[in-house]
Amino acid sequence: MAHSIQQCGGPSEPFDDLDLIALFILIRDASGNLTSEASAHFLSDWRQCLKTYGPGCIHIELDRLVAVEAGAKHILLCLDRAHARIKSFGQNIPGDVLNDRNPAVGVKFSDFPVPVLENALIRLRSLISENLIRESA
Repeated sequence: MAHSIQQCGGPSEPFDDLDLIALFILIRDASGNLTSEASAHFLSDWRQCLKTYGPGCIHIELDRLVAVEAGAKHILLCLDRAHARIKSFGQNIPGDVLNDRNPAVGVKFSDFPVPVLENALIRLRSLISENLIRESA
């Protein structure tokens, strides 16, 4: 599977595309009734990006998200909720759980290892939170 580079402020990080797709699904589910205008636009843009998915071409526009501090904090809260949900699956997230909500055409999941997705979530959270710290300094 391809990798897409995500940038937030200055730092960038490569992510496996499947990790980004699975994270989107679980973050969107975790956002539930939590809404903010900035995070709603962010999730909508991310979904649209996945609907037109091409390998190595996922750009989730973290810079735009963190431009609004409230939106970034909301996504961090959603990431924390998604992390709890990921851990609740044990060793693997069933492929059906992800496939039922997957907006990326042509991508099918088999059971997804929880440690792999946890690592991606922690790296994504770090990109966002480090930028918030830099911006507030």
